[in-house]
Amino acid sequence: MKTYTTLRKAIVSMLSATIALLAPLSIYAQQAAPYTISKDETMGSIKRTVEATLPAKVDEKTLGQLAVKIRDSNKNKFGLTFIGWRVDGEKADTYWANTRFDPEMNISIIGTPAGN
Repeated sequence: MKTYTTLRKAIVSMLSATIALLAPLSIYAQQAAPYTISKDETMGSIKRTVEATLPAKVDEKTLGQLAVKIRDSNKNKFGLTFIGWRVDGEKADTYWANTRFDPEMNISIIGTPAGN
């Protein structure tokens, strides 16, 4: 009986520590790079074109994570999903970056990368 109580306390302690470590990460992931979608058009099941705006530049890894989130936000599957990324306050005629899924993800940062 004593071993069961000790084991139970150890498991509860480990679970609590895991939750304590993961909670801030999930909050950071949700707040790290919000975006707005200004255009989301489809051409049957052939192509989906999305235009998204970020409040600030992000690194390539974050851009990829956001792109997957946008791709997965539509239950339909497309031969090509194109996401053009703009950054608030930048007045360029071209996208700052783009992401293509055809079907593999391909990220192109056209403007200056985050941190520059």
